[in-house]
Amino acid sequence: MATITIGDAAIDRASSLSSGNTYLSLGNPANAGGILDTAEVWAAASISGLRVGTFYLVSDTTYKCRDSVTIGSVTAGSKQTFTGLSLAVQQGDVIACYFTGGSLERDTSGGSGLRYKSGEYIDPGDEAAFSLFSGDAMSIYATGTTVSLEIYPPGHEQPIAYGTPQLNLSIYPPGLEQVITYGTPSLFCPQTISPPGHQQTIAYGEPSIQTAGVYIYPQGLEVVIAYGTPALLYPQTISPPGLNVPVAYGTPALIPGTAFIYVPGHQQVIGYGTPTILKYVFHLILDGRYNIESPETNRSFVIGRDVYGNPVYGEAHDSDESSLVGERLDFQQELSIPTEAQAADVAAAVLAKMRLGKQRGVILIPYNCGQELWDVVQITDAGANQSAVKFRVVGLRFEYHPRQARYEHRLILGAP
Repeated sequence: MATITIGDAAIDRASSLSSGNTYLSLGNPANAGGILDTAEVWAAASISGLRVGTFYLVSDTTYKCRDSVTIGSVTAGSKQTFTGLSLAVQQGDVIACYFTGGSLERDTSGGSGLRYKSGEYIDPGDEAAFSLFSGDAMSIYATGTTVSLEIYPPGHEQPIAYGTPQLNLSIYPPGLEQVITYGTPSLFCPQTISPPGHQQTIAYGEPSIQTAGVYIYPQGLEVVIAYGTPALLYPQTISPPGLNVPVAYGTPALIPGTAFIYVPGHQQVIGYGTPTILKYVFHLILDGRYNIESPETNRSFVIGRDVYGNPVYGEAHDSDESSLVGERLDFQQELSIPTEAQAADVAAAVLAKMRLGKQRGVILIPYNCGQELWDVVQITDAGANQSAVKFRVVGLRFEYHPRQARYEHRLILGAP
């Protein structure tokens, strides 16, 4: 087996790449085909939700994702190495990445160039046209080894040979454009078929498929469903190991044909049909005060003046509030506003500012380490006549009372 390398070195560089885009590195394409098991990354600011993949050129600027793995979080400030990966690659492929937060080290000159596209295009089979950063380089590098298999007939420990040559070839995942050739022999035994990115045997000869240790997922979800009896202590998203993505919400139905779900190593059914997944866990409100009132202005009229000295007008109207309390009109003269469009924008901004002050409140809850600033929460407090009312958390206050040995967690609420 030979060593495979792909991508530019993971080093400290002069600039950085922001999150939310899919990036392809044109530097150092893969020198051989096989499996990548190690990746090196240098983050400029700590990265979250990192996924690394391999892409190949379809035509012109269009590339297609061959395979991808999820790494997750990467600490900034030094080279971070991740091992134990299984990422399929072929000769000439380029390395790619996508991340949801943080930034990646980058040079804007001296490199072979980067391709980029806004959004996430790193699922196997994704295909898109990518724009070019000429001369750029990014700090993601991966290594692995080539893989070759010898095919034997069941029950025999010798190579299959016809004529003189011995068959020694690689089996590629479906969809690859490589042609396997070896002299002029024909295959007289069934081949070993593996899923993309894995080197384990699924079927051989004509026996039944081995199901022990194989996860069968609902159509379109690449996740382990669940087994055992986990307890949800806080509102949380259930994700497969190493992935910062949602698994499911509501009550998904298993698509017919997905068969049964087994615990690895056991031939017993755990669940099938229509399982229910818990979506929300509610939190107790110990005390609460709320103030919801109509804003002082629900219709704004702004007067400006154009470059010729003629008046221009802009208006914004909150009809919902007007239907409740009647019209509350506010006139403002801003002679520096030169167009009707800008006058209308200012009028809309006046109403938006008024709406921010219409909802206020504060609630006392048991200590919740998952609560974050600017979260939107839904309040149901029958004693205060609040039913599924939404607020935004604009302040957090933690207090400890030593005499009572008691913690208090208060949420300061504003308009959502």
